[in-house]
Amino acid sequence: MKTLKFWGILSGISAAATIFGAWAKLTHQSFADTMLNIAMPATAVCQGVYWYFKFTALGKKKES
Repeated sequence: MKTLKFWGILSGISAAATIFGAWAKLTHQSFADTMLNIAMPATAVCQGVYWYFKFTALGKKKES
Protein backbone atom coordinates (compact mmCIF):
# COMPACT_ATOMS: atom_id res chain seq x y z
CA MET A 1 0.00 0.00 0.00
CA LYS A 2 2.95 2.33 0.51
CA THR A 3 3.77 2.08 -3.19
CA LEU A 4 0.27 3.22 -4.10
CA LYS A 5 0.50 6.18 -1.72
CA PHE A 6 3.94 7.17 -3.06
CA TRP A 7 2.76 7.20 -6.70
CA GLY A 8 -0.42 9.04 -5.71
CA ILE A 9 1.55 11.80 -4.03
CA LEU A 10 4.00 11.97 -6.94
CA SER A 11 1.09 12.17 -9.36
CA GLY A 12 -0.43 15.07 -7.42
CA ILE A 13 2.85 16.96 -7.35
CA SER A 14 3.38 16.52 -11.07
CA ALA A 15 -0.21 17.60 -11.76
CA ALA A 16 0.41 20.74 -9.72
CA ALA A 17 3.57 21.39 -11.74
CA THR A 18 1.53 21.03 -14.94
CA ILE A 19 -1.03 23.55 -13.68
CA PHE A 20 1.79 25.93 -12.75
CA GLY A 21 3.29 25.49 -16.23
CA ALA A 22 -0.08 26.26 -17.82
CA TRP A 23 -0.35 29.42 -15.73
CA ALA A 24 3.16 30.39 -16.82
CA LYS A 25 2.19 29.83 -20.45
CA LEU A 26 -0.89 32.03 -20.07
CA THR A 27 1.16 34.83 -18.54
CA HIS A 28 3.93 34.47 -21.17
CA GLN A 29 6.72 33.50 -18.78
CA SER A 30 10.01 32.49 -20.37
CA PHE A 31 10.20 29.10 -18.61
CA ALA A 32 6.68 27.94 -19.52
CA ASP A 33 7.60 25.70 -22.45
CA THR A 34 10.31 23.92 -20.47
CA MET A 35 8.01 23.51 -17.50
CA LEU A 36 5.25 21.96 -19.60
CA ASN A 37 7.67 19.71 -21.50
CA ILE A 38 8.84 18.24 -18.20
CA ALA A 39 5.63 18.25 -16.17
CA MET A 40 3.14 16.83 -18.67
CA PRO A 41 5.01 13.57 -19.43
CA ALA A 42 5.82 13.21 -15.73
CA THR A 43 2.11 13.50 -14.92
CA ALA A 44 1.21 10.92 -17.55
CA VAL A 45 3.80 8.43 -16.30
CA CYS A 46 2.97 8.92 -12.63
CA GLN A 47 -0.76 8.57 -13.17
CA GLY A 48 -0.27 5.54 -15.40
CA VAL A 49 1.82 3.77 -12.76
CA TYR A 50 -0.59 4.84 -10.01
CA TRP A 51 -3.61 3.42 -11.83
CA TYR A 52 -1.69 0.23 -12.64
CA PHE A 53 -1.01 -0.35 -8.95
CA LYS A 54 -4.56 0.69 -8.06
CA PHE A 55 -6.12 -1.89 -10.41
CA THR A 56 -3.74 -4.65 -9.36
CA ALA A 57 -4.63 -3.93 -5.73
CA LEU A 58 -8.32 -4.40 -6.60
CA GLY A 59 -7.62 -7.92 -7.81
CA LYS A 60 -6.06 -9.00 -4.51
CA LYS A 61 -8.34 -10.35 -1.82
CA LYS A 62 -8.15 -8.75 1.59
CA GLU A 63 -7.13 -11.03 4.37
CA SER A 64 -9.15 -10.60 7.52
